[in-house]
Amino acid sequence: MRPYLKKNSGFSIAEVTVAAVVFSVTALGIISTVSVLRKPAVNWERKTVGTYYGQQLLEDLRAKVDQSNWGDAGSPLAVGTHTVASYLAPNGTAYDATYTVTELPSGARQVTLTVNWVEP
Repeated sequence: MRPYLKKNSGFSIAEVTVAAVVFSVTALGIISTVSVLRKPAVNWERKTVGTYYGQQLLEDLRAKVDQSNWGDAGSPLAVGTHTVASYLAPNGTAYDATYTVTELPSGARQVTLTVNWVEP
């Protein structure tokens, strides 16, 4: 009678090495893709926050529209260039805004707003 030989059911060192190499290459590809996509995501975040900041400024100006005080030098809607206080976002980015008020031939006023930010 032949003795029962137990079949070895483990992995060989070659199989483990190949699996480790395949895993490493895959993980490296995923990590590099995430790091490449991170910078555009940060830029879009800054643009989005700047857009919301500018929109809030325009809404504040719209709420102050009153023809009786347009000509006053201290009015936020006086013709000329105005600088708005800086806004520091929670992400650490500082936003500055300036707007220019011009009078159109029709008597209406046009506001041009520019929002800038400095990379932290």
